[in-house]
Formats: sequence, structure tokens, C-alpha cells
Amino acid sequence: MDGNIELTADARKLLDAGIQERKKIIRDKVAGVEIIKELRNELMESDEYRMSKEDVLKFIQRRIPSADTDSYFRIIINWTRHAGLIGYDSDSEEIYLMPKR
Repeated sequence: MDGNIELTADARKLLDAGIQERKKIIRDKVAGVEIIKELRNELMESDEYRMSKEDVLKFIQRRIPSADTDSYFRIIINWTRHAGLIGYDSDSEEIYLMPKR
């Protein structure tokens, strides 16, 4: 290796896309992550499509027992908010499904 990096086909597609297409690509990639799919399913089955932060931390702990659940929570929330999939209300400490765009 001579210090150069090589982009994947997906990375090239992302870089070549316009803003709206980039958002869709990111949304699709994030939505395809298994733990996020499972969390969204949990939300769809919950009252008012909402879950408390405490329940989400328990959800993460059940799926990844060795995980730093607070770190995973922040990562999941940051990516799903960015992708427009899951929102977080810091006042009530609840996550919720975001409406489809």
C-alpha cells in the first residue's frame, strides 16, 4: 500500500449524488443496520410509536450485552436522527418514529 485510499462503489455513488439522493442513500444504509431495524420494529409495536430512553438502553443491553449502552444509544440516535428515521425528545427522554418523507 502506498498511502492511497480507494473508495467503494457506494462511496462513489454518494459523492456523485445530489443532496436529496445523498439523504436517501444515507437513510437506506442506516435503516438497513440490524439493531436499527429491530429498534424501529419495537417502536412500531409500542404505544404512540415512542419509547423511553431507559427502555432503549435495556433494548441495547439485551442485544449487545458487552456494549457501553450509553455510547451505543448516542450513536444510534445521532445516525437515525440524521437519516430522518428516529427522533429524540431530550425533555421527555423519549425516542419516536419520525414520519416518512
